[in-house]
Amino acid sequence: MSQASVVTSGHNKKVDFVYFGAYDATTEYVVLEFDFKSFLLNTWREATSRISTHSFGEMSSVQSDNHTILIRIGSTSMVYVPLTENDCSNLFLLFNTIIENAREIMDPTSKNIENFCRDAQPKLCLRALDVSQKSFKLIKPKRLKNTVKSKTGSLKKSEDKVSKKSISFLVSTEKYLLCFEDRNNPVPLYVLPNSAIQMTESSDEREFGFKSPYAKASFHCKDGDERSLWMDAFTKSKAVTEAEINELYPIVRDIRFLFQTTFDKVDEEHVNFLRRLWESSDLEHEAEKVFDFQIKCDRWKDLGFQRDDPVS
Repeated sequence: MSQASVVTSGHNKKVDFVYFGAYDATTEYVVLEFDFKSFLLNTWREATSRISTHSFGEMSSVQSDNHTILIRIGSTSMVYVPLTENDCSNLFLLFNTIIENAREIMDPTSKNIENFCRDAQPKLCLRALDVSQKSFKLIKPKRLKNTVKSKTGSLKKSEDKVSKKSISFLVSTEKYLLCFEDRNNPVPLYVLPNSAIQMTESSDEREFGFKSPYAKASFHCKDGDERSLWMDAFTKSKAVTEAEINELYPIVRDIRFLFQTTFDKVDEEHVNFLRRLWESSDLEHEAEKVFDFQIKCDRWKDLGFQRDDPVS
């Protein structure tokens, strides 16, 4: 999907958000946020300026010519130009699915949209990296202005100009390179298909960049090891197979679920996980002493916990 679908989706729960990147009728880059909690389409510019909000129920029709999306929302026609034909196809399918199933989708008990969203969203995060942006430039498609004008009859003047935001957090998935202003902002600044992105190294081991038909950038990271791990992960993101994804995704999903689950001291399964950590870290032995497994014990501090209770 033409998105940077960083979605929040829990174990056996509905998808909450799906994100797409595209150009709008002002030929400005925007991120479309499909909010499946509130059934809203939010349009963001630079992740902090929300241009518009529309209910799923306002969507009435959608058309596509493989390059452009024309969506009718209420009494307004919205034009979006995704970065690739594949993105355009997936965005059209999502709009069309919402329109055809609006009533069922907006039913909290419905699962109609869930499978489609899960198929469209990135399933694996190969690597995340904190960076300092040195430079970033969006490259607008040469056909963009003519494409928008042919669909709207005129070219709308861009309004809502906001100051440029810097990228400080990157996420590499098997589909997209997601660029965020920071770790705490869930809306990406940019969603870039990774298929055409080429990472570039610098003579400084802490610096790297990328170039593509859509954008080019350069960054500074903490050290050479971080850059090396990032470069390897991004290379893998472009080569990972569907079979590998299908094998890893259930594991990642379960780990996410466990991570979000509050530890329960009376749950035998939870205690067994902690026991396995105790045994694999050999906390039961110290010099000639033997320690029986305990949830509360000073030995946990030797493993790096600040307190004697690792779940406090």
